[in-house]
Amino acid sequence: MAQLVKAPLKYSPYEWQESNHKNYNTAEKERAGAERLQNETRRLTDETDEITRYTQEDVNKKLAQRLRELNFWKDEVQSQLQAVDNEIDTMTSRLTCLRK
Repeated sequence: MAQLVKAPLKYSPYEWQESNHKNYNTAEKERAGAERLQNETRRLTDETDEITRYTQEDVNKKLAQRLRELNFWKDEVQSQLQAVDNEIDTMTSRLTCLRK
């Protein structure tokens, strides 16, 4: 058999006001907490961005320095290779002269 629908609970104006006041306070606390979280997130994001930017600049400087060092040593090796090639050519030509 079908059940009878119960009448909705009725609240007194005082209970209604207390409930609304409680809901308002809870919402205000939640809003304040969310605002603190946003501010903390923004601060951490800015801090991480600054650290990342500093680290990137440092790495770029170190890479540029390393590149200069590599180019210097490449030029040194090429210079020494050219000197060895010249020495070999000189020795080869003298050996040819001595064999004649």
